[in-house]
Amino acid sequence: MANYDENLVNAAAEKCWWRYTSKRKLVEEFNLTENQIDELRKTLQYRRRVLELMVAQRPRAEFEKWVNHKPNFSEWLGRRMGLGPEVVSDMVKEARQFHEDIASGKARAPEVIYNPDKVEASEVKEIGKGSESVYLYYFPTYRRYAELLKEPNYPCNVGRTEGVVTNRVSQQIGDQLPEKPQLALILRTDNCRWLEARIHAALKRKGKQIEDAIGEEWFMTAPSEVKSIYLSISGAD
Repeated sequence: MANYDENLVNAAAEKCWWRYTSKRKLVEEFNLTENQIDELRKTLQYRRRVLELMVAQRPRAEFEKWVNHKPNFSEWLGRRMGLGPEVVSDMVKEARQFHEDIASGKARAPEVIYNPDKVEASEVKEIGKGSESVYLYYFPTYRRYAELLKEPNYPCNVGRTEGVVTNRVSQQIGDQLPEKPQLALILRTDNCRWLEARIHAALKRKGKQIEDAIGEEWFMTAPSEVKSIYLSISGAD
C-alpha cells in the first residue's frame, strides 16, 4: 500500500465528514485515481482521523444519542466515510473507550474543528508571515447594499486567531444564517493580539467602530482600508 501525506489523508476524511462526497469528487479534488482513494481510506491515518472526528465533534452524551438515532448507523456512516459497516462498528467501540479515557484523564480530547463549508474563502487575500492571524470577513449583502449607495465602507469583522481562520469564523457565526460570510483578508503574524489591537485602535481613531453591534470587532470599513493599516503598521510595501 502506498504512503499518503498526512495532511492529504486528513483533508479527505474531513471533506467526507462534513458533506457526503462521492469517490468521483474526491478523485477530482485531490487528483488521485479511484484505486488510490480506496487505498487512502484503508490507511491507519484515515481511520484514526475519522475516530478523532467522531470523538471531537460529538461530546460523550451527544455521541450516544447520535449513534442511537439512526437504526443503521454503521452502514450510514460507512457509506459517508468510505468504510465498511464492520469497521465503523469497531470504531464506535473505540470512540466510547476514547471518551472514557478523556473523562478519566488518560487521554486528551482531540481539537474540535468547524465546518469549512460555512465560510466562503475562494477570494481571500493572504499577506505576511507567521503562525497566527488577524482576519477580516463580511456578509455579501451588506457590501452589495453599500455599492448601491456608492458607499466605500460596510460592516466588516476584524478578529484574530492563533489557529485555523476558517475554523474560528465558523465558530463565531453559528448555524442559522441566510448567507455565508465572505472571508476577505488574512494577515499573518507571530503576535495576533498585538496586531489586532493596533488595527482596532487605528479604526477607532477614525470613528469606524460600530457602537451598537453585538461584539467589539465590527467596523464600517473595507478590506482595502484594513490592508493599508496593516502595511503602515508592519512597514511592508
